[in-house]
Amino acid sequence: MNPEEMLAQLRPPDAPQAIGWWPLAPGWWMLAALLLCALIACAFWLRRRHLQGKAWRQAQQLAEQQYLDWQQHRDDARWLQQSGVLVKRCISLLGEPAAGSLHGTRLQQWLTDICPDSEPGLLHALANEQYRQRPQVQADSLQPALLQLIRQLQEAARA
Repeated sequence: MNPEEMLAQLRPPDAPQAIGWWPLAPGWWMLAALLLCALIACAFWLRRRHLQGKAWRQAQQLAEQQYLDWQQHRDDARWLQQSGVLVKRCISLLGEPAAGSLHGTRLQQWLTDICPDSEPGLLHALANEQYRQRPQVQADSLQPALLQLIRQLQEAARA
Protein backbone atom coordinates (compact mmCIF):
# COMPACT_ATOMS: atom_id res chain seq x y z
CA MET A 1 0.00 0.00 0.00
CA ASN A 2 1.21 3.26 -0.95
CA PRO A 3 1.36 6.06 1.68
CA GLU A 4 -0.96 8.31 -0.26
CA GLU A 5 -3.68 5.68 -0.25
CA MET A 6 -3.26 5.22 3.46
CA LEU A 7 -3.63 8.95 4.06
CA ALA A 8 -6.73 9.01 1.87
CA GLN A 9 -8.37 6.42 4.09
CA LEU A 10 -7.99 8.59 7.20
CA ARG A 11 -10.92 10.70 8.28
CA PRO A 12 -10.35 14.38 8.94
CA PRO A 13 -9.92 15.17 12.66
CA ASP A 14 -13.06 16.10 14.59
CA ALA A 15 -13.23 19.74 15.63
CA PRO A 16 -13.81 20.27 19.36
CA GLN A 17 -17.33 21.20 20.38
CA ALA A 18 -18.00 24.90 21.00
CA ILE A 19 -17.89 25.91 24.64
CA GLY A 20 -21.45 26.59 25.84
CA TRP A 21 -22.44 29.58 27.90
CA TRP A 22 -24.29 27.39 30.39
CA PRO A 23 -23.49 26.39 33.08
CA LEU A 24 -21.71 29.51 34.15
CA ALA A 25 -18.24 29.40 35.57
CA PRO A 26 -17.91 29.78 39.38
CA GLY A 27 -16.59 33.32 38.99
CA TRP A 28 -19.82 34.43 37.35
CA TRP A 29 -21.84 32.85 40.18
CA MET A 30 -19.76 34.73 42.75
CA LEU A 31 -20.24 37.97 40.80
CA ALA A 32 -24.01 37.40 40.65
CA ALA A 33 -24.13 36.70 44.40
CA LEU A 34 -22.07 39.82 45.12
CA LEU A 35 -24.35 41.97 42.96
CA LEU A 36 -27.42 40.51 44.67
CA CYS A 37 -25.96 41.26 48.11
CA ALA A 38 -25.09 44.81 47.02
CA LEU A 39 -28.61 45.33 45.67
CA ILE A 40 -30.19 44.10 48.91
CA ALA A 41 -27.86 46.28 51.02
CA CYS A 42 -28.68 49.30 48.85
CA ALA A 43 -32.42 48.66 49.24
CA PHE A 44 -32.10 48.46 53.05
CA TRP A 45 -29.98 51.63 53.13
CA LEU A 46 -32.47 53.55 50.98
CA ARG A 47 -35.40 52.36 53.09
CA ARG A 48 -33.67 53.33 56.33
CA ARG A 49 -32.75 56.73 54.93
CA HIS A 50 -36.30 57.31 53.73
CA LEU A 51 -37.78 56.32 57.09
CA GLN A 52 -35.30 58.50 58.95
CA GLY A 53 -36.09 61.40 56.64
CA LYS A 54 -39.77 60.78 57.26
CA ALA A 55 -39.30 61.30 61.01
CA TRP A 56 -37.57 64.63 60.37
CA ARG A 57 -40.27 65.70 57.90
CA GLN A 58 -42.90 64.86 60.50
CA ALA A 59 -41.02 66.93 63.08
CA GLN A 60 -41.05 69.92 60.72
CA GLN A 61 -44.76 69.44 60.05
CA LEU A 62 -45.52 69.12 63.76
CA ALA A 63 -43.62 72.35 64.46
CA GLU A 64 -45.63 74.12 61.79
CA GLN A 65 -48.89 72.67 63.14
CA GLN A 66 -48.00 73.81 66.67
CA TYR A 67 -47.38 77.30 65.33
CA LEU A 68 -50.76 77.35 63.57
CA ASP A 69 -52.33 76.23 66.85
CA TRP A 70 -50.48 79.02 68.66
CA GLN A 71 -51.78 81.58 66.16
CA GLN A 72 -55.34 80.56 66.99
CA HIS A 73 -55.03 80.42 70.80
CA ARG A 74 -51.99 82.62 71.58
CA ASP A 75 -51.00 80.30 74.43
CA ASP A 76 -47.26 80.85 74.86
CA ALA A 77 -46.84 78.25 77.60
CA ARG A 78 -48.47 75.56 75.49
CA TRP A 79 -46.39 76.42 72.39
CA LEU A 80 -43.20 76.41 74.44
CA GLN A 81 -44.03 73.12 76.15
CA GLN A 82 -44.90 71.44 72.83
CA SER A 83 -41.75 72.83 71.24
CA GLY A 84 -39.65 71.48 74.10
CA VAL A 85 -41.16 68.02 73.67
CA LEU A 86 -40.57 68.21 69.92
CA VAL A 87 -36.93 69.19 70.36
CA LYS A 88 -36.40 66.29 72.79
CA ARG A 89 -37.95 63.92 70.24
CA CYS A 90 -35.52 65.23 67.65
CA ILE A 91 -32.64 64.72 70.07
CA SER A 92 -33.76 61.12 70.57
CA LEU A 93 -33.59 60.67 66.76
CA LEU A 94 -29.89 61.44 67.09
CA GLY A 95 -29.56 58.38 69.30
CA GLU A 96 -29.09 60.31 72.53
CA PRO A 97 -30.41 57.89 75.19
CA ALA A 98 -30.83 60.56 77.87
CA ALA A 99 -32.82 62.98 75.69
CA GLY A 100 -35.80 62.95 78.05
CA SER A 101 -33.69 63.83 81.07
CA LEU A 102 -32.07 66.88 79.47
CA HIS A 103 -33.55 70.09 80.84
CA GLY A 104 -32.51 73.53 81.95
CA THR A 105 -28.92 74.54 81.39
CA ARG A 106 -27.91 70.96 80.48
CA LEU A 107 -30.36 71.04 77.57
CA GLN A 108 -29.18 74.49 76.53
CA GLN A 109 -25.51 73.45 76.68
CA TRP A 110 -26.15 70.21 74.79
CA LEU A 111 -28.00 72.03 72.00
CA THR A 112 -25.29 74.70 71.86
CA ASP A 113 -22.63 71.99 71.48
CA ILE A 114 -24.50 70.17 68.71
CA CYS A 115 -25.90 73.26 66.93
CA PRO A 116 -23.57 76.18 67.61
CA ASP A 117 -25.41 78.41 65.10
CA SER A 118 -28.78 78.04 66.80
CA GLU A 119 -30.74 81.03 68.08
CA PRO A 120 -29.75 81.79 71.70
CA GLY A 121 -33.19 83.19 72.46
CA LEU A 122 -34.86 79.91 71.53
CA LEU A 123 -32.35 77.88 73.52
CA HIS A 124 -32.92 80.09 76.56
CA ALA A 125 -36.68 79.78 76.18
CA LEU A 126 -36.50 75.97 75.86
CA ALA A 127 -34.12 75.68 78.78
CA ASN A 128 -35.58 78.17 81.24
CA GLU A 129 -38.80 79.88 80.22
CA GLN A 130 -40.92 76.76 79.78
CA TYR A 131 -40.62 76.01 83.50
CA ARG A 132 -42.06 79.37 84.54
CA GLN A 133 -45.70 79.79 85.33
CA ARG A 134 -46.16 82.54 82.75
CA PRO A 135 -43.38 82.30 80.17
CA GLN A 136 -42.53 85.44 78.27
CA VAL A 137 -41.76 84.34 74.73
CA GLN A 138 -42.48 85.62 71.28
CA ALA A 139 -43.50 82.56 69.27
CA ASP A 140 -43.63 84.68 66.10
CA SER A 141 -39.91 85.37 66.30
CA LEU A 142 -38.93 81.97 67.73
CA GLN A 143 -40.82 79.80 65.21
CA PRO A 144 -38.25 80.27 62.38
CA ALA A 145 -35.49 79.55 64.91
CA LEU A 146 -37.27 76.34 65.95
CA LEU A 147 -37.52 75.16 62.34
CA GLN A 148 -33.84 76.02 61.82
CA LEU A 149 -32.90 74.10 64.98
CA ILE A 150 -34.75 71.02 63.71
CA ARG A 151 -32.88 71.28 60.38
CA GLN A 152 -29.56 71.61 62.23
CA LEU A 153 -30.34 68.55 64.34
CA GLN A 154 -31.21 66.67 61.15
CA GLU A 155 -27.84 67.65 59.64
CA ALA A 156 -26.12 66.53 62.83
CA ALA A 157 -27.88 63.16 62.48
CA ARG A 158 -26.49 62.75 58.95
CA ALA A 159 -22.95 63.57 60.04
